[in-house]
Amino acid sequence: ALPILIAVRLASQVRAAERRRMLAARHPFVDSYGLVLRGQDLIFRYRRDSNSHARRLFEEATEIDPSYARPYVGASRALSLAWRYQWSDSDEASLTKALELAQTAIQHDEIDARGFAEVGFANLQRRRHDAALEAYRYAVMLNPNDADILAELGDALICSGQPEDALRHLERARSEEHTSELQ
Repeated sequence: ALPILIAVRLASQVRAAERRRMLAARHPFVDSYGLVLRGQDLIFRYRRDSNSHARRLFEEATEIDPSYARPYVGASRALSLAWRYQWSDSDEASLTKALELAQTAIQHDEIDARGFAEVGFANLQRRRHDAALEAYRYAVMLNPNDADILAELGDALICSGQPEDALRHLERARSEEHTSELQ
């Protein structure tokens, strides 16, 4: 348990140092990053107007820095949620676009677990369980301590008729969530 806590704390310190470095450099990435953070806050309000606003912010972020993966990740999630909650005029087009955006994120950053998690999420919405599980498992391999991805893998496993395996991942997600709260 101690090595995990050290790794989690070190990762947090590295992120903070990187954030300070980027702010000092005033690279366009900083502006894009700020838009992504605002968009993430909006999509998790689970309202149609917030979701639409988040999608506009993610689009603006990709215009500022087209090579930055996270705006594509956020836009993918927003479209998947728009499909789930029937906020979209074209359901099939939303899921198709969500999957395309997730794949674009992976093309821009093939070691960011979030892109693979969004591939999993979009495929889960389409009931493509095998593809969803494959993407989620790869995301967990890239970042085994991400509580959100572990929980989403658990959800996908439940939908795939694997409740025992799901429970194991959901318990890990809960323990990772508590570990991150200690920081």
